[in-house]
Amino acid sequence: MLSLAIFILVVYGLSNGATVLKARAVTRGLLGWIPVVRGIAYCPACFAFWAGFAVSVFALSPSSEVVENRWVAALFDGFIGSGSTWLLHTIQERLTHGVPEPGEQCPDAGKV
Repeated sequence: MLSLAIFILVVYGLSNGATVLKARAVTRGLLGWIPVVRGIAYCPACFAFWAGFAVSVFALSPSSEVVENRWVAALFDGFIGSGSTWLLHTIQERLTHGVPEPGEQCPDAGKV
């Protein structure tokens, strides 16, 4: 259970730092002209899938306790990283900007 919590925090930190923080704006601008990378560079959940996959393969895999195959476990860890990052990012946005009224768009809607 501790390895899962550490895994989620590491993947969330990587994805938040790579996609949201202003310090990474220059790198996102340079990589943004590549169509495949553009989606990953601006989407915390998309980046988190690949970060979770990489962390699982190279460092820590919480799914390896349940799944025998290393690559299937890495795939599951990518999904765990993406889902948990989406949830934490949504909570962060709601705490920062509040919950929009019915029919109102979120403040970050359409920013890519």
